[in-house]
Amino acid sequence: MADYFDNDTLITEGTGDVTLTLTCGYGQPIATTVHVKDASGITTEIAAFAGECTNKVLGSNQTLKYKRIIVFSIVHDIQDVASGDPVEDINIGMAMSCNGTSVDTRFIKETKGKGSLVKCTYEIILL
Repeated sequence: MADYFDNDTLITEGTGDVTLTLTCGYGQPIATTVHVKDASGITTEIAAFAGECTNKVLGSNQTLKYKRIIVFSIVHDIQDVASGDPVEDINIGMAMSCNGTSVDTRFIKETKGKGSLVKCTYEIILL
């Protein structure tokens, strides 16, 4: 399984909700879990879902501030338009926002044929 990683820092103010928007192009199925890791190293799952999401509330800024939010997504490549040649068919967008500020990343990958599993991890520190 291919494994890709990106990270960011989201600097927030106020008491609003922290939200996640996740898109997955080319009709590929995606499964996602979201975890929070606190300063003492304890990790807790706060969300799990299949498919895309728009502005999914993960929790309040007051609760998540100064913690690490880790988004794990696995895409199963079931679409293939080319016969045996590598083709860009993984396109995942992840954005986290709170009170008008946001960070985002995009994982764009090529695979050869069908059946590949691609794991994408996006780690955000909330300040």
